[in-house]
Amino acid sequence: MTYRLVLTGRAIPGCSNEAIQLRLMEQMKLSAAQAQRLLPPAARLLKQGLDRATAETLCKRFEAAGLETRIEASEPAAPAAPADPMQALQTLATTGLEASQPSRSYVAYVLLVTLCCLLIPALYAGLVIALGLSLGWYLSHVHLYLDGYGAWLKLCAYVIPAVSGGVVLLFLARPLFAWKASVEPELVLDLNTEPRLRQVVEQLCQAMGLQPPVAVQLSAQVNASVHFADGWRGFRSGDKVLTIGMPLVAGLTVQQFVGVLAHEFGHFAQRLGMRSSYLINHVNAWLEVRGHTRDAWDDRLEEWLERDLWFPLPVGLRLGLFGIEASRRLMRAGFWLSFRLSRSLSRQMEFDADRYEALISGSGVFRQTSLRLRTLSHAWQEVDQKNGSIWRERRLLRNTPEATALMAARLDEEVLQTIERSLEEYATRYWDTHPADLERIHHAEALNAAGHVHETGAAASLFVRFADHCERVTLAYYANLGLDHQGAQLQDSQTLLKTNEQR
Repeated sequence: MTYRLVLTGRAIPGCSNEAIQLRLMEQMKLSAAQAQRLLPPAARLLKQGLDRATAETLCKRFEAAGLETRIEASEPAAPAAPADPMQALQTLATTGLEASQPSRSYVAYVLLVTLCCLLIPALYAGLVIALGLSLGWYLSHVHLYLDGYGAWLKLCAYVIPAVSGGVVLLFLARPLFAWKASVEPELVLDLNTEPRLRQVVEQLCQAMGLQPPVAVQLSAQVNASVHFADGWRGFRSGDKVLTIGMPLVAGLTVQQFVGVLAHEFGHFAQRLGMRSSYLINHVNAWLEVRGHTRDAWDDRLEEWLERDLWFPLPVGLRLGLFGIEASRRLMRAGFWLSFRLSRSLSRQMEFDADRYEALISGSGVFRQTSLRLRTLSHAWQEVDQKNGSIWRERRLLRNTPEATALMAARLDEEVLQTIERSLEEYATRYWDTHPADLERIHHAEALNAAGHVHETGAAASLFVRFADHCERVTLAYYANLGLDHQGAQLQDSQTLLKTNEQR
C-alpha cells in the first residue's frame, strides 16, 4: 500500500500566510515563488507513491511550517480497471452509471428562472404592441384636438409624431422577427470510418442513459461541446450533435478525453436543465445582440439627417434616433437582468456535468485535465500567432492540432508555472456563468470517485485517420478566416516551430 500527501488549502490556526511563507523558505529551503504557490487557499497533491513513515514525516514538516495536510491511501493500481477503455466502457454500458435525480426544490428553481427569463421578451413584445396601438390611436384622433389651429401646426402635429414614432416602432419591432445568423460550414465526421471512437461514444451514452448523437462534427478549436441538432427541431426531439476540437484529441490522454466527453454529455443528462438552458441562452443572445449591435439602418438614418430635408422630417428623425437609443438601453437592461437570473443555474449545471466527468475518468485526474486544457489553450494561441506571422510569406501550418500539442510540450517551466498559478488563483466572480476551475476541482475531488477509464495512452489512438481529420479542420479554419490557402505553401509542424525558434 502506498500513500499520498495532500495540501488541504487551510492554515494551522494562528498562522498567517506571511509567517507560513517565511517558514517554508527557511525550514524547507523553498524559493519565494514555490512557497507562494503553497499558501492557502491553494489545495493540491504534494507527493504520491510514499510509504507510511515518509508520508507522516513530510506531514509533520508541513504542519510545523503552518500548513494543514492529510495523508491518503493511494488508489490501488490497475487490476481493478481494465487498461483497454473499450472493455471498461463496455462493462459500464451494461451496468450503467448511478443516476442522480434532481430535488423538487431544484426543479422548481429551474422552472422559475426559465419563466422569468422568458417573461422579458414577452414584456418587450407587449411594449411594442402598446406603442403601435398608441401611435395608431394618436394619428386617428389628433385632428379632433386641432380645430382652430393653423395648417402648419396641424401638419407638424401629424408629420413629426408619425416619423419619429414610425422609426422607433420599426426598430422596436424588428427584433421580434426571426433572423438567421450566418453559420460557419460544418465539418461532419462519418463515425463509420472511426469504429473505436463510435464505440466509445455509443457506450458512454448508454452508460449515462442517453441516446447517441445524431452527428459528430470536428473543430480546430481547443473545445468540445454538445448542442441540439437543427436548433428548435432538436429541442423538440432531443437529437444532439457532438463537436470535437481536434487539438483536444492531440493533447489529451484517452482517460482525459473520455472524461471531457462525459462532461459534455452530462449536460444532456440534465434533461430539464438543458432545455431550460437552451431557452435562456437564446433569450440572452437575442437581448445582447439587439442591445449592443448597430446595423445598416443606423447609418442610413444618420445619412438622411445630413441631407437638406423638409423641416419636420429632421425633427422626427432625431426623435426617432433618441427612441432607438432608449430602446437599446432597455434591451441591455433586460439582458443583464436575464443574465443575472440565470448565472447561478448555469454554474450548478457545470457542477452536475463535472460529476459525470469525475465518475468516468476519476476524481484524481480532474485537476490534471483542467490544467491540461489551460495549457493547450495557451499553446493554441501561440501557434495561431506564429501561423499569422508567416502568412505574410504565403506559408501556413498544415496541421494546427499537431502543432498545438507540440507547442504545449515545448512551453518552458516558467510559463507552465504561470498557467498553474492561474488555475489556483482565479476565483468565481459575480457575473461568471462558470465556476472557477479551483472550485470545480474541489467539487470533483470531494466525490472521491475511482473512475472507470484509466487508459493513459494518447487520445489520438481512438482515431483511425487522425492526421487526415486534423488537416481537414486546419484547412476549414483557414477558409473560415477567408485565407486563400490554396496558393499557400503548407508547412510541417516541426519545421515551422523550429524555424520560429531560430528567428
